[in-house]
Amino acid sequence: MKSKRVIVLFGILAAVVAYLVRQVRSAAATGLDQAQNRRLLAAIQAARASTMAAFDSNAPDASQAEARDQKAAADAGALCRAFEDLQPLLRPRIGPVVASFVETIAAAQLQIMAFAINRKNRGNPDATQIEAERNERAEFRQKAEPLVASLVQALS
Repeated sequence: MKSKRVIVLFGILAAVVAYLVRQVRSAAATGLDQAQNRRLLAAIQAARASTMAAFDSNAPDASQAEARDQKAAADAGALCRAFEDLQPLLRPRIGPVVASFVETIAAAQLQIMAFAINRKNRGNPDATQIEAERNERAEFRQKAEPLVASLVQALS
């Protein structure tokens, strides 16, 4: 009976030590504590997902496209605020990667706004507009995915 208790106790102790080591490594790698890492990572993932959705030209009607554009803009704003708040704490190794992703999101937001203006002025997108949105989505994915992958690895 005592040996089972000792084994369980050592298992719990090992889990606690592993957790503490992860906390120290994470703070050393990013300069942020775990809550700050989670905040920044959540903002990055939300901005990426909503931006990809805003570039999706398969919306059944214009109101859905407008709602997706607004969600992408809100998520981009949240990302910018998180980055501004946490930038002074970020280590030099990770700070430029986050800044590059924020810039990629900002550029995508400009393109999304241009597509929204075209939808308002011309109505539903024609084949040329759909192709342009598809190309912008592919370009955004090509720029953003490597950044997101490295940020997820660093912040997780």
